[in-house]
Amino acid sequence: MPLNEKIIAARKNRGWTQSELAALVGVSRDMIGKYERADVTPPLEVATSLAEVLDCSLDYLVGLREDNPEKSPDAIPGRLKPVLTKFEQLSPADRTLIVTVIDALIIKAKSQLIQE
Repeated sequence: MPLNEKIIAARKNRGWTQSELAALVGVSRDMIGKYERADVTPPLEVATSLAEVLDCSLDYLVGLREDNPEKSPDAIPGRLKPVLTKFEQLSPADRTLIVTVIDALIIKAKSQLIQE
């Protein structure tokens, strides 16, 4: 399967729009469309980001491997990697605040699940 078809399949398997994938990768929606139509081949930096976000190896994405090796259970999901990179760039105080908010949201979501 060619690179463009792998990008399309992986994006659709995750239920993402081109805009959502573009935001995670750091390119425009139009550029994702060009990659998916095979009008343009993504540069190495973008291909690497696509592989990370789509949770596949770069070798698989560009066709050096036919199979997509499974990720380690401890691996950070690709969708979280760009967010975690931004998170790590924040001050310790801001990181603490964000963790506190996330913890509160998780508790709220769990309590709503129990009530349903």
